[in-house]
Amino acid sequence: MANNAVKTSELPVATSLSANDRVVVLTDPAGTPITKAASLSTLFGNAAANVEIEYYTPTTSSASAQEGVITYDSSYLYVAVANNSWKRISLSSF
Repeated sequence: MANNAVKTSELPVATSLSANDRVVVLTDPAGTPITKAASLSTLFGNAAANVEIEYYTPTTSSASAQEGVITYDSSYLYVAVANNSWKRISLSSF
């Protein structure tokens, strides 16, 4: 590793990204690392439209969760608005 190289395990975790952010892709198909940059829209396109939301009921409004998680049950849609902080929206027929 070069003197200024950083292990991927030492990189900070991104907590929020936008469509114009760039990510680094590391590949090592032949034993020689190759670094590529790609935008999130290049990587995922319209994949967000196909996100599956888990059927799960948080036990309390402070149940363990990472901010941004969305779940549902037969009565509510639940959103973790911060780490370990849930809000819920009542569901009804129309």
